[in-house]
Amino acid sequence: MRTIFGWLGILLFWAAEAQELRVRASDSGKPLEGVLFLMEQPFQAVSTDADGWADLSAFPEEGQIQIRLLGYASQWTSVAELRRTEGALFLTPNGSQLSQVTVSASRWVQARNESPFKVRGIPQKKVALEAPQNTADLLGQSGEVFIQKSQQGGGSPMIRGFAANRLLLSVDGVRMNTAIFRSGNLQNVLSIDPFSLESTEVLFGPGSVMYGSDAIGGVLNFYTLKPSFSHTDSLLAKVRVESRFSTANQALSNHLDLRLGNKHWALVLGATQNRYGDLRMGSRGPEDYLRTYYVGRIGGRDSVLSSADPLLQSPSAFVQEHFLFKASYNDRKKLQITYSLKYSQTTAYDRYDRLIQQTNGQPDQAEWRYAPQLWSSHLLHLRYTKKNQLFDAADLRLAYQLFEEGRISRRFGEDVRLIRLESVEAFSVNADLIRSLGGWGQLFYGAEWVRNDVSSAGRSENINSGVQTPAASRYPTSQWYSAAVFASWQKTWKEQWTLQGGTRWNVFGLRSDFSNNLAFYPLPFDQARTDDRSLTGNVGVEWHPDEDWDMSLHLSSAFRSPNVDDMGKIFDSEPGRVVVPNPDLQAEKANMLEWDFSRKIAKGVELDVALYTTWMRDAMLRQAFSLQGADSVLYDGVLSEVQAVQNTGSLRVWGFEFRLDVAFSQKLHWISSWSQQQGIETDGQKQEVPLRHAAPAFGRSGLYYETDRFRLSLYSLFSAQMSAEDLPPSEQAKPHLYALDANGAPYSPAWYTLNIKAELRLLEQLHLRLGLENFTDQRYRPYSSGLAGAGVNGVFGLSWKL
Repeated sequence: MRTIFGWLGILLFWAAEAQELRVRASDSGKPLEGVLFLMEQPFQAVSTDADGWADLSAFPEEGQIQIRLLGYASQWTSVAELRRTEGALFLTPNGSQLSQVTVSASRWVQARNESPFKVRGIPQKKVALEAPQNTADLLGQSGEVFIQKSQQGGGSPMIRGFAANRLLLSVDGVRMNTAIFRSGNLQNVLSIDPFSLESTEVLFGPGSVMYGSDAIGGVLNFYTLKPSFSHTDSLLAKVRVESRFSTANQALSNHLDLRLGNKHWALVLGATQNRYGDLRMGSRGPEDYLRTYYVGRIGGRDSVLSSADPLLQSPSAFVQEHFLFKASYNDRKKLQITYSLKYSQTTAYDRYDRLIQQTNGQPDQAEWRYAPQLWSSHLLHLRYTKKNQLFDAADLRLAYQLFEEGRISRRFGEDVRLIRLESVEAFSVNADLIRSLGGWGQLFYGAEWVRNDVSSAGRSENINSGVQTPAASRYPTSQWYSAAVFASWQKTWKEQWTLQGGTRWNVFGLRSDFSNNLAFYPLPFDQARTDDRSLTGNVGVEWHPDEDWDMSLHLSSAFRSPNVDDMGKIFDSEPGRVVVPNPDLQAEKANMLEWDFSRKIAKGVELDVALYTTWMRDAMLRQAFSLQGADSVLYDGVLSEVQAVQNTGSLRVWGFEFRLDVAFSQKLHWISSWSQQQGIETDGQKQEVPLRHAAPAFGRSGLYYETDRFRLSLYSLFSAQMSAEDLPPSEQAKPHLYALDANGAPYSPAWYTLNIKAELRLLEQLHLRLGLENFTDQRYRPYSSGLAGAGVNGVFGLSWKL
C-alpha cells in the first residue's frame, strides 16, 4: 500500500509540475517571450514571460490549444500532449507574419487570421532596436502611421484621413481620450512612455463597437509592462537599466525598472527621465524652414534678433518624466487582480509653429507655450477565468485618470501674458466578457460607463508689474458622460471561414455651465445641455484556406459624440477668427467598407494589401456663425470673425495600404510598406475641398538582419509631395508651415530619410545600440507640421538586464 501511495504521489507531483513549461527556439535554444497559448472553448489564454515560462494550470484537460508567436510556426496541441514534452517545448522559426496574434479587435486575445479587422502589432523587440525618443516616434517609425508635429513636445498620429479626436487612444484597455480632445492636432500620446510598453497595436478603421466614441479612423492600443510571477519557490527579481543619447537635440533618456514576484504576488516599478534640447534640422532642403530670427527682450521691449544658428529650432527644449507601478495577485486557478499607477509630467514646452508665424514681417507671438502637461492613471483590473453559465472569462476595469494642461501666450509687443489652465478628471468602468457557444462560436460582450469632469480657468499677467487679473477660461465647467452595452459574435467553420458581427448601443450627453465667462463674452445663454444616442455595428467575413492565405471583407460603422472642445470652447482657430459655443451639436457618424488580403506569394515572400473607403455624415466643421446677431467680436483685443462647430459637413476617404516582406533567409528580411489615401470634405455650402488629415502618401522600406548576438536595420522613411492645389484651405491659410513653390504658393515637398540602427549583445545581460538617423542630413518638414524633422542624428544606447 505504501508503494502505491508513493507512486501516486510521484505521478501527482509530475502532473503538477507539467502545468508549467518552458518554450525555446529550436535553432538557438533561447527562451521565447510572448508565446501565446490560446484555448477558445472554454476560453483560456496565457503568454510566456521573459524567461520563456508559461503556467497552464488553468487550462482544462480536454480541448485544443493554439501555440503562436510572430515569426514561428504555429502549433495545435492539448494539455495531455504538452505533458509529454516533460516541461520543454521548442518552436521552429519560419519568419512568417501570418502567425500574429491580436487583442485590439475583440478586447480578448485571438489569432490575427480569426478576425476580419486589420490590426498591426509593433514588436517591442524592434522598438528596442530603433530606440524612438517618444511614443509618437515609435508609431511613425513603423511606416504605417503618419505623425504630425507642431513642436518637439508633440506628435499627432494620422490614420486613413483621421486624426486627433477621431482616433482613440487606449492604455491597458482604458480609453485615454477625454472631453477636451480637440479636432486639431494633439500631443497626448507623448504621455505614454515607450520604455514602459510591453506591446503596441494599431487597429485600422472604425472600432466603435468595442471602444465607443472617437474610434473612427482607428484605435491605438498600448499595453504597459506586466508583473512577472516566479515559477519556483524562490523570489524572482529582475532589473533593467536603459540609457540613450541623441545628438540632433542633445537628448538624454534614462530608464530603470524592477520586477519582483513569487508564485502568487508580483510587482513592477519603472521610472524614466527624458531631457530634450533644442532640435537641429538638416542642412539640405528648403530654406523656408530656416530659423533666421527669434524674439528677445531688450530694455523691457520685445525685439527681433538674428539667429546665430538658423538650423537650430529654438526654443523647443523640454524635460519629461514617467513613473509606473503595478502590483498583481494571482491565485493560479481563476482570479488575478492587478492595480496600476501610471504617471507622466512635462515641463512647459514651446509651441514652435506659433513662434514662427509672422504678419507684415513681424512675429505674431513673443511667447506661446504649453503649460506642464500631466497625466496620472489609477487602474484596478480583475480577471476571473472560471467557466460558468454567463462567461468563460471576465475582465473588470475600474479607472480614474487626471489630466492637466494649459496654454501660455503673449502677443509680440504687448506686456500682458494670457494663461489658461485646464483639468479633466476621468472615471470609467469597463466589463468585458467572453463566452463559448460550443458549435455556435464565441460571444464577446460587455458594458462601459465613462464620466469626464472638466474645469478651466483663465488669468492675465502683466510681465512688468506681475499684476494678475481674471481672464476668460478656454472651456466652461462641464461634465461629459457615456454609457454603453455591446456584443460581438464570431464563428469559425472548418478552420477556414470566420463570420463576425457586432453591435453597440451608446447613450451620451454633456452639461456645460458658461457663467464663468459671461463677464467676458456676451453669450445668449449660461447653460447648455445635450443628450443623444448612437447604434453602431459591424459585420465581416474571413477566409483562411491554409497557412499561406488570409482574406477578409467587412463593413463597420462608428460615431463621435460632441465633447466639451466641440461645443463649449472659445478660442482663436487662426488669426482674425474666433470659435464660439454651439449647444445644438449632434454626433458624427461614419461607415467603412474594407477588403484585406494576405498571402505567401512565394517561398519567403508575404504580401499584405488593404483597400478601404470611409464616408461620414453630420461631420463637425467650423463654419461662419453669429453671436446675438453679430458676425464679429473682439477677442484678445482683435476684431475676429465669429465661427462655431456645426454638423454641416460630410466627407469621403479612400485609399490602400501595401506591405511586402521578403525573407532572403531566416536572418535577413526586406520589408516595405506604403500607405496612400485621398479625402474630400464637403461643407455646408456643398463645396468640396481636400480633407485636412488625409496625409500625402508615405511609407518605409528597408533591410532587417538578425543573428543570436547582432541585429541590424537599414531603412528609409519617406513621404510624397502635396502640391499647393492639393493643400486643404485650412493649411493654405498657414503658409509659415510650408515651403513655397515657383509661384510663391505654399506646398509640402516630398522627403525621405536614410537610417541605420544596430544592436550588439556584448554580454548576456549587456546590449549596445548604435544608430545614425537621416545620415544624408535632409531638411524636411512632414505635412501639416510646424517643426522640421531632425537632421543627421547619432543615437547611442546601452541596455543592462539582470
